[in-house]
Amino acid sequence: MSGTNFTEERKWALETINQAVSEGKLLESSRENLTRWIEQPQYEQYLPGILQKLNAGEFAELNDLFWEVINFGTGGRRGLMSEFGSATINDRTIAESAHGLATYFMQTNNGQPGRAVIAHDTRNRSPEFARLTATTLAAHGFEVFFFAEHRSTPELSFAVRYLKCDVGAMISASHNPPSDNGFKAYWSSGAQVLSPHDQGIIDAVYQASEIPTIEFAVAVQEGKIKILDDSLDQAYWSEVCKLSYSAERDIVALFSPLHGVGETSVYEVLKQAGFD
Repeated sequence: MSGTNFTEERKWALETINQAVSEGKLLESSRENLTRWIEQPQYEQYLPGILQKLNAGEFAELNDLFWEVINFGTGGRRGLMSEFGSATINDRTIAESAHGLATYFMQTNNGQPGRAVIAHDTRNRSPEFARLTATTLAAHGFEVFFFAEHRSTPELSFAVRYLKCDVGAMISASHNPPSDNGFKAYWSSGAQVLSPHDQGIIDAVYQASEIPTIEFAVAVQEGKIKILDDSLDQAYWSEVCKLSYSAERDIVALFSPLHGVGETSVYEVLKQAGFD
């Protein structure tokens, strides 16, 4: 698409959006967010998809995609996955989340990056989003520790403290439906970020323009991303077993992770604790 056509397409898109708002087909908040994604260069790769939906008159879906800038709540951001949209979980909003976490931490640390650990669950696209988070943090200069396979959220919290990391990120949407995913941010305490850190991170998200990145394989080769081995799993299982209130083991237990991350934690802990 030439520069002239690109400008004309943008002009047509904005006029179409304004008309849809005047007819009650689009929310005012959707217009604000769509306008930003259409006008600002960091969103240029998503313009064809937006134009396609505008041309098809898919205003209800555009409202779902753009009615808000997905906020930080209960320690992070979570919502419907899509290919684009300020109100959904996608490559851009995940990268913005990682960028916001990195930027805000560096603001509190005299401009210096720190150490981070990244994990993900078994949801669709979780491995992809975890790698995107890791490469974004590594590009900001963080030393990144990375779980190559799915792990539980409590193990991520443990890893933050065990590895003496400054921040952590878990790609998960907890109890949300399978269509959703999310980005949970952790501070050095191993707890999810709370006020005022959550607002500081989201402020950095709002200000994000171009987001630095690096190829995952290159970052691993250069030692910027370190793949964790099972020694951390062993340390976590051992620590959990220390919390047992009783030595009684006279039961036979049946456990199913239901395709979830409990496969990597609950089962091993039960075995090490002496249950059959």
